[in-house]
Amino acid sequence: MTMPGRFGRGLLSATAMVAALMTALLPAVPAGAAGGAAPAAVGPAGLPGGETRDIIFIILDNVGVDQLGLFGYGGNNPPKMPNLARIAEQGVIFSNTWSMPQCSPSRAAFFAGRYPSRTGVVNAMADNHLPQTYLSSFEATLPRILTDAGYTSALVGKYHLGNSNDPAGTCAPATRGFDVFIGNMTPGPPSADYTAGGVDPAGTQTCGFFQTTQNGACYSLGADNRISCAYIREKTALPQTTPSETCLQTGGIFTPGERCGASKPAKSAFGIDNAYYVWPQTTLNKALSPYAAPQCDAQETIRRYMTTVQSDNAVDWWSATKGRKMLTVSYNSMHTPLQPAPNQLVRGGMQKPYDCLADLSPRPLINGMLESADIEIGRFFEGIGRATLSKTRKTIESLDLTGLAVVVIGDNGSFGPTVRAASGFSLAFAAGYVYETGVRVPLIVAGDFVVEPNRTVDDLVNLVDLFHLFGALAGVDVREAVPATTILDAKPLLPYLRRPDQQAIRETSFTEIGPGVFSPDPADRSWPCLAANTCNDVLFSSEAVCIENNGTWYGPSSTTPLEEAKTSCCQVIDPAEGQSNFPVQQYATRDKSFKVVELQNTDCAAPLEEGDAKPFPWAEYNLETTYEFYDVRETKQNPTGLDNDNLASACPDDPTTCLTGANLGRYQKLYDAMKATVASAEPAAACAAIGDGNMDMVVDDLDIEGWKAFRGKGPSRYDINVDALTDGKDRQIIDANLGTDCTAEAGNVLKRAAVLR
Repeated sequence: MTMPGRFGRGLLSATAMVAALMTALLPAVPAGAAGGAAPAAVGPAGLPGGETRDIIFIILDNVGVDQLGLFGYGGNNPPKMPNLARIAEQGVIFSNTWSMPQCSPSRAAFFAGRYPSRTGVVNAMADNHLPQTYLSSFEATLPRILTDAGYTSALVGKYHLGNSNDPAGTCAPATRGFDVFIGNMTPGPPSADYTAGGVDPAGTQTCGFFQTTQNGACYSLGADNRISCAYIREKTALPQTTPSETCLQTGGIFTPGERCGASKPAKSAFGIDNAYYVWPQTTLNKALSPYAAPQCDAQETIRRYMTTVQSDNAVDWWSATKGRKMLTVSYNSMHTPLQPAPNQLVRGGMQKPYDCLADLSPRPLINGMLESADIEIGRFFEGIGRATLSKTRKTIESLDLTGLAVVVIGDNGSFGPTVRAASGFSLAFAAGYVYETGVRVPLIVAGDFVVEPNRTVDDLVNLVDLFHLFGALAGVDVREAVPATTILDAKPLLPYLRRPDQQAIRETSFTEIGPGVFSPDPADRSWPCLAANTCNDVLFSSEAVCIENNGTWYGPSSTTPLEEAKTSCCQVIDPAEGQSNFPVQQYATRDKSFKVVELQNTDCAAPLEEGDAKPFPWAEYNLETTYEFYDVRETKQNPTGLDNDNLASACPDDPTTCLTGANLGRYQKLYDAMKATVASAEPAAACAAIGDGNMDMVVDDLDIEGWKAFRGKGPSRYDINVDALTDGKDRQIIDANLGTDCTAEAGNVLKRAAVLR
């Protein structure tokens, strides 16, 4: 459980503790613990007459609500997104939707209907995370539930739910139930190639290509594996671009100022990844057992703009697939590393040279990336025969959603340098934080089943609720479809679409982020990275990722030997300069009007002593827990309803000592709801610690079979003692607890798990 605050306010009240334990033992979460009215209060779970719909689910990576004029924001120069607006005309805009603060926890929540503490996916996944931080292959995932309902499911685009230490490797999406996966496994596009295909060994090309107007040779690798060359002049370059950009956009390697043959690149240079323009694509065509651990290598290098390829793949799959189907198109859209979109999609408006690593991203740069996604969404709907496009072939003129459900969402708030501060949002508390800028996202649901379309709903929605919605659209009651011991946090969304006068379903919404589960090997650690006056030492395991997130790297590098690297952000930050540590753990709960935030920060004045529990393997300091309380009602002083004014700033250790009257009661209610939600995940985590690898809340023969399936394959969910090995030590723990029913022995299980930890 969470550590108590300095003066004890971190302790759960007796009432909330009872609620939490009851939650852990029941298949559904009570309204007081996780927020929301019971499903029975909002009527039937599905469409009238048992109707179903084909489902198109579009995810826009790193796109917070602040980006879009459609939601009333976008600043002084919002991106042009006419195709999203056309979709919204046939649906409902949900203006008060919460995500998780980072992409992996949100994506797990989409497909499992559960908060991060329950799935274990509490942070953006990195190479030094273990499978305990991945979406488990034993989750009752959405594609598995839809398979039972006769649907075929595909995921096109970004996955980022775990693969580098997964027993299934790049086959991981198939072991989570997807019938088809075509996309990239990584957090975003790969790193930009600062050497521009090896032509600039000094590595100064920060956008991944030469920023020059020089003529030059453009080398291409053909299907016959032969290298060909074309000389590109300014006059023969694509309109409103340079010879170098033209070469990049056509998949080539450019040598400025030289003729063909002068500096011909080696074939190996064509395998160097370069963000959105050169990237590895994985293709899988069959769902696999959760116990599968195949040697899977299904990757090829694609040398075309990622967003365009994702639309092409989506069209191809949809057009070739018969019967009921659900397609998730997960566009990388605005994820770092930032690069200009191709000029054939978005032309003009950008100052050159480009600054892809600016502290504040140039609006035309990020607008172009977003607008290209909007254009590709329109082209997708035309490709599947559901839209007609304008003469420019960029804007939907007519859209037919008969028999379809379309859902569009951002997976978390905007990345700091891309935030639209002119709309009142915070560059300092963007993606990665539980503040409104980090978790408030756009959500549109459209289709022919929507009653009175082209309207807005302002009631609280959490992205876990999409799990319930997708089930309802497929004629599935998800609470019946998941195991009885699986706690779902998803609440109904369909009633809002069917009833324009629907009353609020959620009382509260919840979000969280934590440090994940790391490899115990000291070499597999994250290092300090300072960005926007905030230092993080639990997220960045490589210098390249730090730099592409506008950070300064303090770990080992080519110029900094290991013994000179900073091992903690406490060695990096200067409070006098306004610098601080990124919180190790964050939770937030809100109702329609108020919000409570819990932060667990590294306390640089409290070094760990021998025997102290470490919050992560390389921790050097204890954590300090503080609380914040906000009024998030929309007023003249706060028209966006952001968390700008902390009402508990005078008493962060114990807000009950300075809050009074109605605010004290509001704080206590939200605090108890937040703590109950967090505590309700602990029994399942404790059960996993004593041998329950398949998440059924029982340690039995199935766990022995699971252990056998992954034995000797390194990290897995049956690495019970979390030492990055699935071996005899894990079997000993399972055998010692064989026959334990964790729901019946919750208290004893918690005690045994604490001893094992």
